[in-house]
Formats: sequence, C-alpha cells, structure tokens
Amino acid sequence: MVNGRVKIERADTDQEAQRAMLFTDSIHHGMCATGPLLLTIEGEPAAYREGSEGELGGDDDGDVAVQAFGGGRIVIRGNFAFGGRGGEVSRVRENQLAAYDIATGKLVWKRKAPAPKPPGDSPEGAAPAEPCGFIGAPATYGSLVIAPVLCGRELCLAALDRETGEEAWVTALGTEPAFMGPGENAAAALAVESGEAYLIAGSGAAFSVDAVSGSLNWAVGYDRTPYPSASRRNAAFNVFGDRFGTSAPAASGWDDDAIIVHGGTAIFFPSDAEEAFAVDRSTGELAWEIVRDPFGPALRGGYPLGVVDGRLFVGGPRVARAYDAETGRLVWQAEIDPDDDPSLAGQNANPIGGRLDEAAPRASFAKGIATPGGIYLPLSRHIVRLDPASGQMLATYPCQTGADEPVGHLYSDGERLLALGLARVYALKAE
Repeated sequence: MVNGRVKIERADTDQEAQRAMLFTDSIHHGMCATGPLLLTIEGEPAAYREGSEGELGGDDDGDVAVQAFGGGRIVIRGNFAFGGRGGEVSRVRENQLAAYDIATGKLVWKRKAPAPKPPGDSPEGAAPAEPCGFIGAPATYGSLVIAPVLCGRELCLAALDRETGEEAWVTALGTEPAFMGPGENAAAALAVESGEAYLIAGSGAAFSVDAVSGSLNWAVGYDRTPYPSASRRNAAFNVFGDRFGTSAPAASGWDDDAIIVHGGTAIFFPSDAEEAFAVDRSTGELAWEIVRDPFGPALRGGYPLGVVDGRLFVGGPRVARAYDAETGRLVWQAEIDPDDDPSLAGQNANPIGGRLDEAAPRASFAKGIATPGGIYLPLSRHIVRLDPASGQMLATYPCQTGADEPVGHLYSDGERLLALGLARVYALKAE
C-alpha cells in the first residue's frame, strides 16, 4: 500500500529525553496554509538554553528554561529541586509567528506575539510585564491572521494583518486558573467561521469573539474535571531523573482541545473536562453535551474524528462512536480490538450500550479520520474502515510501512491517506 515515504531523521541519544517529553505526535501544532501563505509558529532549535551541556539552566528564584520543539522556550517556575515557588509550569512560549510564500518558501514576515494594551498610566509601546507567546495554530479571516496568545497567565486572542503581520487588535479574555492549570504542552484550539472566532484553551471556558473588531460575543464556563494523581507533569519530567517531582493535581479531559463548527452550533472538546458540549453560536446557550466514557473507562473516547453528513464521529483507543450532530444523541458504537481477525469483517459493530471486557488486550492510540466513504482507524499495522451509517466494519487493510512499527495518526489530502509514524511520514493508497 505504500505510495511514498519521507523519513524524518531521529535525534541523537542525548536528545531522546527531550523528544520523549515534548513530542506530541502531530504534523505541526502551530501551522496553517491559506492562499499564497504558509503560517507557522517557530521557536529556537531544541537545546538547553542556559547552563552547561546536559544541564538545565536556572536562576536564584528557581526558574528554569528548556527548549520546546518548534514552539520556543518552556519556562518552569520555581521548581522544588531549586528551592523555588513550588512546581508551577508556564506554557508561555518565547516564539514567533512567521509567514512564508507557499510556492517559493521565501519569508514574507515574522513577528513576536502582541500583548494586550497596558494599564492607562503605562507609556505607549512599553514592554509587557509578562512574557507573551503564541499557544495555538493560527487561522485566517479575510485580511486578518488570528491566533491565540498567552501573556503570563492572561489568555488573549490577537489579529494581525495577513500581508504585513502588523497588529490589528488584541482582546484579553481572562486569566488562566492557577490551581489545576492547563497542561504545560497543551495547545489552544481556534476555529473561525462566518466572522466569528471560537477559542478553547483548557482553562475552564470557551469563547466567541468577533473576528473583525475583536469584541467579545460571549464566554461560557464549564466544570473542569480533576485528575488527582502523580500528575502528567511528574511523568513528563521523570525523563530528567525525578528532578521535577510534583503531586499537583491535573485536569482530566479529551486528548486535545478541539472545536468543530457545525450549522448553528459550535462543538467544544475541552482537554480539562470529561464532557464535550455544543452551544448556540449566537448566544452561547448549551444545546447538548456528551461524556467521554458513557459505558465505562474501557470504552473511553479521546478525540473528535469530524462531522460527516450530519453525524459527529468520536474515536478512542478501543471504540468509535457516531452521534447526531444536532442533538448529541448516540447513534451507534463500535468496539475496536487490534487483535480481531480480519476475517471477522462485518461483525465488529456492537449495539448501543455494548461493553468491552476490562481485561481486553492491546488498544490503538493513534488517531483516525472521518470521510463520507468511511471511518478510517489505525490499529497496530492495519487500517480499519467502518461504515459511517452503521459502524459495521467494511474492510481491514494491512499496511506495508517498511518499518517495524504501528501505523500512526491518519490524515488525508482528499486523494490519499497520510500516516504520521514514530519517525516517518507515509503516503498510502490502495493498490
């Protein structure tokens, strides 16, 4: 099935710990293409910014800086290991937004994130009191480029002129919670439709902003879901030898913040809540909500596959579901098992309410896509195609990737399936 393959060179051994902490298995967390321009968020190359080789740089207050892949510097505030203020991790990136000519690759403009207007007594052009950075992929509307920005803990939405990068407006939306804060690697989600910009950033609220003027249309708060454990922060920093241990609680939710605009509703998937919800685009009033695991944690959903023909599709490690996009009603559920015999095609769909045994074998952790012709899910070294109407398995395709690794996240250019593997990008098509 392999049509072409592009190999991404692996980092050397000394960089593997950084890769394990910072790689998030996506083509690029801050990129979009529009007309003649490619817009991308750029940071410095991945390397320790301060201190000697192989060590983290710090200051007297215990602040530490390490580099993020493609996203700039991560600032770790006052870690226990340095006697500081106690493990506060900021997701502000010292980065820039760049525009390239998509045909030639020539740089058109590049700039740092703008800050909201300072208080009245501050001089014009004064530097922001807190570091500012872009925290999510940009989007475009007319002559504007719109992007989410974080200044310290203040969440903002900014618009720039698409031709020059000059600031058009910056709207401050609120302060991120200090307790059970967003994940340090979490990217905000932005969607722009019909002159309205929708934003969610793992901070307990969803926003609608006028894309032309920057005025706030509405803000909707939701209940965040605590995930008391050693915390994902602890797991991430353990690659540095337990220098960054903390038991601060984290929020539990969908794999990533995501937004789907469908008809008169905007559907939000928060990374800090177990419920996804749809609201009226005009008023922000709740239309419906769904939970990740209506039938138990073994069948937990993780991410939206998309909306096709009026149905919202959700995927997870062991399940795919279809909902009515207008009402949130569950239409079908299909349990997915990577160990299924392909000869069982057509017998994989289960009735609503079906359960998978808690002790079931391996699950797939890559992400699929929804198309009018089928729901495509990566399972180990196969891709499974489900019927969008019924959830029945239509086919199982073995993938000859040329590497001893499972198929990665699936994407499509309308003609082929694209798979992002551990260190390769594959273009796949049926023979």
